[in-house]
Amino acid sequence: MSFSKLSIELIQRIIRFTIPDSFENAAATCKLLYMASRFLVDEYRKTKRFQHFRYSRHCSERDYLCEAANLPGGVHMSCKNPQHWDEATAVSGIKIANAIGLLQAIAREPDLAWHIQSLDLKDPDRHLWQAENQPSFTQATTQDVQNLHRLYRAAMPSDSETGGEDFALWMKHITPFLADIFILNLVPNVVEIALSKSWGRVDIVNAANLELLDAMVGRANDPTVRDAPLAQLAVVKPYVGHGWDAHGCLTPLASFLALNSVREFYMGGVQAFSDNDTDIPFSPRHAVYGNSLKKIELNGSAVGPRALSALLSRTPQLECFHLGLESKPGEFGGRYNIGHLLAIICAHVGGSLKDLALHNNSLEIYTYTLTNMHGFTRLQILELDINSLCGPEFSATELLPSGRFDEYFPRFPADARPALPRLVDLLPPSLVAFMLGFSTVLQRSPTTDNEYVFFRLPELLAGFRDERSTKLPRLSDIVFDPPFDIERYAEKNRDRKFANSIHSILREAETCGVRWERGTFSCFRTFNDRFDVKNVSEDY
Repeated sequence: MSFSKLSIELIQRIIRFTIPDSFENAAATCKLLYMASRFLVDEYRKTKRFQHFRYSRHCSERDYLCEAANLPGGVHMSCKNPQHWDEATAVSGIKIANAIGLLQAIAREPDLAWHIQSLDLKDPDRHLWQAENQPSFTQATTQDVQNLHRLYRAAMPSDSETGGEDFALWMKHITPFLADIFILNLVPNVVEIALSKSWGRVDIVNAANLELLDAMVGRANDPTVRDAPLAQLAVVKPYVGHGWDAHGCLTPLASFLALNSVREFYMGGVQAFSDNDTDIPFSPRHAVYGNSLKKIELNGSAVGPRALSALLSRTPQLECFHLGLESKPGEFGGRYNIGHLLAIICAHVGGSLKDLALHNNSLEIYTYTLTNMHGFTRLQILELDINSLCGPEFSATELLPSGRFDEYFPRFPADARPALPRLVDLLPPSLVAFMLGFSTVLQRSPTTDNEYVFFRLPELLAGFRDERSTKLPRLSDIVFDPPFDIERYAEKNRDRKFANSIHSILREAETCGVRWERGTFSCFRTFNDRFDVKNVSEDY
């Protein structure tokens, strides 16, 4: 029998298998398929809305058209015009503005959760969880409550794994974090997730919540559990860029690192000091992290040496590590021992790393310098700050039995002198690209207050031109990010001797093959744009 002889019902069943990715192509194939597809357009739009899900966002540029824009607090929940919302909401006509709305939609149609491939849980409006603005379970119909109850019982780990909590307790004490957990236990085909800011709150770190995460990870990693939620998760994305008040605890976030499927982990504003006086130390709950994990990028984070050692000792297969250090409230991250951190990285993943970027944006510049990086035997790409090369030499006698270095803050002796290792001796022979960043011409040296690191560049480049081909045979790209005020000092300074010395250093670097280009630290400079996040200047 030819395809054209099939009944319209059977043809529609066939076309349903093309939703959502190939539905439009199928509908455009011939007149017969086009006619059959017309009855499935609404189903296609709904499925497409959930395939790459993010919460509905009210378009601010349309506020002047919207009556809801004049409500107290600028709340737009009551706006009924779909054209005032984001494209996915406008096209589908489905407005879901927070986690509870998403749970209610899935409770009505559980199959929708199976279509979710990427899930963005970032808050579209930080006020939506206020009682007067959010849709709540108490506003749901009796049928909705029954559907949610059945969904909860089917999706959540068993009572024995969650401490005996039941749905009534969830209904009574629902929080943004617990709502996120509920959602994450519904999505067997999700490949990418972006978490909400609720994961940055210190109060989520309690035994009950961590046991929920453990149960979720254990089920996802269990090969005997068919279609386990998060079993296909490959990429974890951030909920914020960086900022003084961005300080999410690493302990619950690191649960995702234990998933066998996760390849890439990105997070901003992480705070992890295992030896601080706060209630948010890093306490790993898994002996080893997933065997697929290849990349970790922490931006605008405060990570102490013991926490860093605990993290990397569980990722022996890591190939890419980007660490953007930042100061946080409570004097955490005020200064870093970069030589110490580099030694820790080398000790744990020096044999696997191919890409390393370490950026120091702390309040203090005091730091030690690692003078030999040959322990990075496979490293191809390296990004560093100039200050990390201008401190005294760092040397650690040995690792503690726990696998951690014991030193915490850098403390310089009175006779400390800058190590200034020759780059041609410092860099590993495997290196292909090297990027070095400057902040300003008058950037202070880590050792004294009257030395400017820019003028120590000739010492770092000593022998580079003549010995590069033999000691660094693969190095083909050398990029230095020039000081942002270099033009002002080089061209407009009245002291011509001072300006000429700057030009001389620039020319000398160029003879060594250095290319001056702004934006060297591309991974940190583009972090916010890549993940659609903002910096945080206010409390969560």
